[in-house]
Amino acid sequence: MKNILIALLFLVPVALFAQTKQEIAKEQAVEQIKQMKSGVLLVRLYDKHKVVEALKEKGMVKRAEAIAKKQEVLNKEIAASFKDFNFCKVYFFYSGHSVHLINGELEKVDLYEDDLILAKESKITTKYVIADFGMMSDEPETRTETKQKPESGISEKKTYKGTNTSTSIKTMYLRNSDLTMMGRPFPYYVRFHPSPIKKRTYQEVVDKMNEQLNDFYSSI
Repeated sequence: MKNILIALLFLVPVALFAQTKQEIAKEQAVEQIKQMKSGVLLVRLYDKHKVVEALKEKGMVKRAEAIAKKQEVLNKEIAASFKDFNFCKVYFFYSGHSVHLINGELEKVDLYEDDLILAKESKITTKYVIADFGMMSDEPETRTETKQKPESGISEKKTYKGTNTSTSIKTMYLRNSDLTMMGRPFPYYVRFHPSPIKKRTYQEVVDKMNEQLNDFYSSI
C-alpha cells in the first residue's frame, strides 16, 4: 500500500507537468496562428546561384544553364500553387536573402508576388512566417529538415529532438521568423506522400496547408 501511495505521489506531478506543457504549447500555437492571420507568409525559393556559378567556373556552362532552368520552372510552379491561398497575404523571396532575415535586416529582403515579379510593397512591415519545401522525418519527435548551405549550395540535414532513424519524406513545413521549425499543435506541415501509394502535387500540398490553417484558426 505504501509503495502504491509513493507511486501516486510521483505520477501526479508528472501528469500535471505534462498537462501544463500541452497548455503552453496550445497557447503558443493560438498566438502564432493569430499573428500569421494578420501577418504574411514568406515562401522561400531557391535559385541555386552558387551551384550555377561554380559549374560555369569549371566550364560546365550547359549543365549550369540546365540546372538554373529546371529550378526556375520549379519556382514558377511553387508560386502558381499559392494563387488560391487565402489564409493570409503571401510573398516569395529567394534563399540568398535568408541571411537578412536572420540578421533582422528586413528592409534588404526583396519580396515577389505569385508571378515572381518584384512586389510594389516590397518590404516586410508586419509579423511573418516562413514556408519551406524539403525533407522531414516521419517521426513527429524527430524532425529532420533538408537545408541548403548558403555558400556551397550543397544540402545538409539537421536533426531535432533525438536521432533520426526514420524515413525522411518530402514536405511543406512552416518556420518561425527566427527560421526555427514550428511544432504541434500548430498545423505546421503537409506531406507530399500522405501514404505510400498517394502523391500530392505542389498545388494539392499548398491547398491542404491552406485548409489546415483555416480550420485551426476557426477552432480557437
